[in-house]
Amino acid sequence: MLGAKIRQRRTDLGLSLQELANMTNLTPSFLSQVERELSEPSLASLRRIASALEVPIFYFLVDEDNHKPLVRVSDRRTMEFPDAGIVYQLLSPPDFVNRSM
Repeated sequence: MLGAKIRQRRTDLGLSLQELANMTNLTPSFLSQVERELSEPSLASLRRIASALEVPIFYFLVDEDNHKPLVRVSDRRTMEFPDAGIVYQLLSPPDFVNRSM
């Protein structure tokens, strides 16, 4: 899901992998692997991608086909960063995501 959303947004903006790579200081090869779900970006990389694609970071994490006002504990998306000792949980779908994108 993450890779497909990145690819869709990138192509909607008319950007090539090389152009996105230049904007994010990531390699086109890495971005291609992310788009094909062969690799997952770090939080820092995902922030750079979201910024370059002009969307909030949670745009890539929300399942728009299954939109509900509240997210049950068993269905919450979790992002863990063990090195930093941080765990994020998306408790409710963010209202700031533009659903027309």
